[in-house]
Amino acid sequence: MRFTPAFMVLEELDSAGEVGRALGWGISAEVQKPVQRRVKVLTENDLKQAYDEGQEAGYLTATAEFEVVLAQRDAEARARLAEVEQEFAQNCGARLAEDLTTAIQEIRKELADEAAKSVLPLIDSRLRAIAVEDLAECIMEVGNGGGVGELRLKGPSALIGAMEQQLPEGWNVTATVDEGAVELTAQIDSSLFRTQIENWVKRVEEAAP
Repeated sequence: MRFTPAFMVLEELDSAGEVGRALGWGISAEVQKPVQRRVKVLTENDLKQAYDEGQEAGYLTATAEFEVVLAQRDAEARARLAEVEQEFAQNCGARLAEDLTTAIQEIRKELADEAAKSVLPLIDSRLRAIAVEDLAECIMEVGNGGGVGELRLKGPSALIGAMEQQLPEGWNVTATVDEGAVELTAQIDSSLFRTQIENWVKRVEEAAP
């Protein structure tokens, strides 16, 4: 007979749930039924359901990971776009603004030059009329409003004609036409008068933009 240690026997019997009976404690006449354990057998449907659930879980996980990666790529693209826009604004925007400002200034200058060219003849005509009127007033002050001696005029025919219209009747006028002259010269006895039309026109041209 093989010798079996007590603790080995106890351990084996304990695993079967019959320790007390082996030692003679409370032996019952009732026959003890063996413990039955239920084992679930997986069917093909169970396997298919588990497979489908695994596929769905994997799809959801992959979708979530893809959305995270997509969000990161989108954030990186937006950041890069912002950098490119800022670089464009710094490098190209300033140059474009400068070119635009220069173009506007050139357009304004051209418009001002054209306006000055169209206005200067009117200004020149008005200045000539004012110069003749002032010269006529000086002549009449010297002559006390009436003809005194001989009035000699020299200059362009247009200015001579304008002066004759300003003078009242009774003046003895001798006119010498000089179309190459710019000014009108008037002489009464030893007094000599001369318009300043040329100087006035130059000042207007210098003041024009």
